[in-house]
Amino acid sequence: NSKIFGQIDRKLRNEANIPTVEDSTKTTARIPKPEFEPQRTSHIGQSPKKRAQTFDPRINGFMPETKRLFFRPRQRILRAEEFDDLKEAGQRVSSHIAIMNWRLSTERDYSRLGMVVSKKQIGKKSVVRHRARRLLRESFRLLQNKISKPVDIVLVARKGIHDCRQGEVERELMRMLRRAGVLEKTARKKP
Repeated sequence: NSKIFGQIDRKLRNEANIPTVEDSTKTTARIPKPEFEPQRTSHIGQSPKKRAQTFDPRINGFMPETKRLFFRPRQRILRAEEFDDLKEAGQRVSSHIAIMNWRLSTERDYSRLGMVVSKKQIGKKSVVRHRARRLLRESFRLLQNKISKPVDIVLVARKGIHDCRQGEVERELMRMLRRAGVLEKTARKKP
């Protein structure tokens, strides 16, 4: 025991006693030096200096305003009865990424979307299923203004969707809407 206490005593003697708080009389006050401070040239009443402005065509009226596209809660088909009705009484168009069941809507002036993304078709991982839902929902959101008549659509995702990018899903949904005959006919300009 005396050997251990001797070693501790020797270590304490070799260490310097350093205070944790500096003596305030030894430290100098920190006064800002004028060469390091930025110069203020303007006064309160003056406007700031003119800077180079970036060109934004929307401000000057060269670019047409685009309508913001939303996917609102009222546009969702959520009730099981509506899914069943669309499956039984609606028409069907299919592609390699999804099956589209659709029917013209007489009681609403906007289109609605329902999605079926099953574990059996897409996979057990929820990340993959959620990505499929996002792809389908975003494609519908971007194409909803191109639909000529209000329709109720149920998209049933297929296995091929998990390899697709957003643009591919959007093009495929546009093809299905065109085959269903609900996509607006765009007038082609003749040269």
